[in-house]
Amino acid sequence: MIEKYNLFDSNSIYEIIKQELHIGIHLLSATKEYYNTNDLQGMKRILEYLNNLPNTGNIENVKGGIFSKCDEKKFVCENGHKNSIDFIFCEKCGINIKGLNEEELNIIEEFKEKCNIIEDYIN
Repeated sequence: MIEKYNLFDSNSIYEIIKQELHIGIHLLSATKEYYNTNDLQGMKRILEYLNNLPNTGNIENVKGGIFSKCDEKKFVCENGHKNSIDFIFCEKCGINIKGLNEEELNIIEEFKEKCNIIEDYIN
């Protein structure tokens, strides 16, 4: 309903993101008819929160295969899946080191663009 009826409210979405990150991220695509400086401040607060999310996965030294003597660095997602250090998203579950999937990152990027556009328009 929030998206359907253009009921974007940055303060409410910020509180939802703090409680239910993945649900809150999907609400970022909601809009409203017009935005003011209060909306922009709330949007920036959301972006700051998202930019400072803690890592849920990590980079670890993992033993190589049976015939390998050296350890190698691997990206280990929050579900314990080991991936090449070059992978942004886990091959098995599709999440990154912050626990976000590609769709969520795209929503956040679109939200950043919307925020920049609104800021340019207001200023």
